[in-house]
Amino acid sequence: MSSIKLQMNEFPESIREHLQGAVDFHLHSHEGKGYRSNLVEMAEDASSAGMSALVIKNLFGTSQEACHIANKQLGRTILYPSFTLGRTTGGLNPSAVDHFSKADPANRVVEMPVFDSLHEVRLRGLSDDQGVAVFRDSQPIPGLPEILKMVGERNMVLKTGHIAPRESLLLIRLARDAGVENIVVTHATGSPVMATPEEQKEMADLGALIEHCLIKFLPVSRLRNIKRYPNWEGIPFGHLDYLKASLESVGPERCIAATDGGQIYNPSPLELVIYLLYLLQELGCPAEETRMMVRDNPRRILGISEGPGNP
Repeated sequence: MSSIKLQMNEFPESIREHLQGAVDFHLHSHEGKGYRSNLVEMAEDASSAGMSALVIKNLFGTSQEACHIANKQLGRTILYPSFTLGRTTGGLNPSAVDHFSKADPANRVVEMPVFDSLHEVRLRGLSDDQGVAVFRDSQPIPGLPEILKMVGERNMVLKTGHIAPRESLLLIRLARDAGVENIVVTHATGSPVMATPEEQKEMADLGALIEHCLIKFLPVSRLRNIKRYPNWEGIPFGHLDYLKASLESVGPERCIAATDGGQIYNPSPLELVIYLLYLLQELGCPAEETRMMVRDNPRRILGISEGPGNP
């Protein structure tokens, strides 16, 4: 039993209540250096605190097999895998998305390229051939329309990945035209996206939910991003005034608050969720607004219903 389980009764009732049914919509897990890989432990910690789901992201493909095995061991579905498109998946690969979507009902989240998006590789000073384009001259790359049609018809969730804000606006419009109902702008206030509050509002007005991730505002991540993008000239990384202005511009009913955790240098996933709840409280978010962002909105797009076993 981890120490965090033993200490839950020490947290105030307001924090414990917000954990009931909460979802961490953005959590990393990989085998290898730098990331936590024990999904059963992560899920047991979350479940013991009353949370209902964790969306698990693999930066280089899909987390479906690890999530499926862990869910079987746990005897319930609490881990929701995602599928990240990129170089390791053959680019924008409709066949891979088709296979992912049919493998398990929990396989609902499809994300555009992240570390190998053109926006990301250009900011890092790498050549375009190391990235995966989503648009070329404002026109969708082959494969994208088919993927969006699939996501819409199967009521899946589309995440925008690390593409530029203007690309996200193009993608949201195209996705809505293709019938996609569930769209999430990946850490809109985090690197390398850093959309302005005005851009975020425009995205939300088009029908997207705006994701805000805790670790983008923590010191270690902020310093790492400054090193990762040495030529960055946009909005400064990790400023809480920027986060607050973004929340106010968009409104909590159109936002998701998540952690983007799972790295070994960060606190445990559950501790990060608790930290997130404290941060929202300090930013002045009323209880009902916090509930929307950490529970209601992510549960709705994941299709998690109220009932036994779902707080």
